[in-house]
This record gives sequence, structure tokens and C-alpha cells, in this order.
Amino acid sequence: LTTQRSIIISAAGPMAGFALYGTIFLFRYFTVRYGVWDGFSEQARFYIGMAFHDLLFINLIWGLINLAPVLPLDGGHICEDICRTVKRSRGDVLAIQISMVVAGGLAAYFFMHQQRYAGIMFALFAFFNFQAYQQRNNTW
Repeated sequence: LTTQRSIIISAAGPMAGFALYGTIFLFRYFTVRYGVWDGFSEQARFYIGMAFHDLLFINLIWGLINLAPVLPLDGGHICEDICRTVKRSRGDVLAIQISMVVAGGLAAYFFMHQQRYAGIMFALFAFFNFQAYQQRNNTW
């Protein structure tokens, strides 16, 4: 694939999530505005509201996180494509270095904000990228 096509393919997943976010947001807005949920009980409206909240959160926040320049996320693949274009000889190593730093920073951020699952996930990404970096440079 060309660099441009590879970037488009990597960005397609998060963009689809953002499109779904927009669709859900508009659906919620118009159904609330025109009173579609008014005939439902208080408890049913609560659960409907929670479902909307969760769907919006998943499609926006995790889509943004997926665009972080961390391998193996989509943003990491986009970063890798750009690095290989800018620095042909060792672009993959540059992408791994960027990925290690960003993943470590995000892990620290999430741990500081009591988001253990995301912190562990990004700490593992930082570790795996460190291992890949060592393999590429044959250093120990």
C-alpha cells in the first residue's frame, strides 16, 4: 500500500466511531427534543440515558485514545507510516521510540487519575514497544 492509503485505512476505524458518535448524539438530541421518551417511566428514562452516555463515551473517548501515536493502535500505525516517509532508513525505530514515550506518558496519566485498566494497557504497550526497540537495535 502507499503511505496515503495505509493512513486512510488506519484512520477509517476511529472515523467510523466518530461518525457513529455523531449519529447517536443527533438521535439523542432529537428524541429528547421531541419528547419520544416522555411516556416512559423514570427508571426507563434513566437506563436509556445511561445507554446513550455509554455509547457516546465509547465512540468518542476510545476513538480519541485509539488515535494516540502508540503501536499497535491505529494512531501508532499512522505515526509509523509518517515516520517511514520522513526517515526512510530507520523510520520504524523512530515510530517505536515515539510510541514508547507516549505510551509511558499515557500510562502515568491514567494511573494518576485512578484509571487502572487504561494505565495497565498503556504500560504494557510501552513495555512491548521497548522490547521491539531492543530487538531492532540488538542492545542489552
